[in-house]
Amino acid sequence: MKHLKSYQQLNESQKVNEFLGTILDRFEEKVDSKKLFHFLLPFKKEMDSLCRKYYKEGAIDADKIYSDIKSFNLTTESYWDKTYDEDEDNNVVLRYLYKFFVKWPKSFVTGLWDIFHMTVIEPWQEDGLGKVLSSLMMVMWILVGIIVYIISIWSFLFFDMKFNGLTHGKVTGNNFEAAHTETYTSTIMVGKVPIIQYHTRHVDDRWHIQIKGEGGRVEDWVTYSPNASDNASPGAEIKKDDNWSWENTEKR
Repeated sequence: MKHLKSYQQLNESQKVNEFLGTILDRFEEKVDSKKLFHFLLPFKKEMDSLCRKYYKEGAIDADKIYSDIKSFNLTTESYWDKTYDEDEDNNVVLRYLYKFFVKWPKSFVTGLWDIFHMTVIEPWQEDGLGKVLSSLMMVMWILVGIIVYIISIWSFLFFDMKFNGLTHGKVTGNNFEAAHTETYTSTIMVGKVPIIQYHTRHVDDRWHIQIKGEGGRVEDWVTYSPNASDNASPGAEIKKDDNWSWENTEKR
């Protein structure tokens, strides 16, 4: 036991950074990001709260996620659901997911597990880098990787489109953008070491509109709903609802 490296020593030796980078690369390769995004949509409020806690100054704070997983300070006994321990496969990763997301609907945890199942199990079973870490630390950083990955998806598509400014206004322009792929980066901080991840995302058909408010403020909004776009022709008065996200402020 005395030969096991501490968390700080592993950070200094870069093993944690390499392991987390490997996990995230595997997710990027194998997880269906479009399916994941649509799975997250019904949990918009919860996802925004999760991003605000762990997404600071343009980077995802992996240490904070790790600390919360380790201490479970997101949960209290009053919220603990004893059925979360009833995992018939006795899978420790799934059980930790239940504990981390204890305030969320159980369907969220099971659905998330279905999406990540193969990519979670494979790196855990493979030889190589994972052997450098203790099994418990591997579980912890696999969980960190899952949460980092879903935050990177959400922050790109929604959290950066902050809900602010106008709540209603007159449409002055409506433009269609066909489905396409976009490449972007996300930064994950582990200690003082940044991990830069490159992501390619499929973006569905979407519609951009320009809105002018009563005070002269002009904003750009975006929607992925063709029905919402149909009701936002130039000259129409519309209110912001769950179909629309803020994209840019043209004039304050």
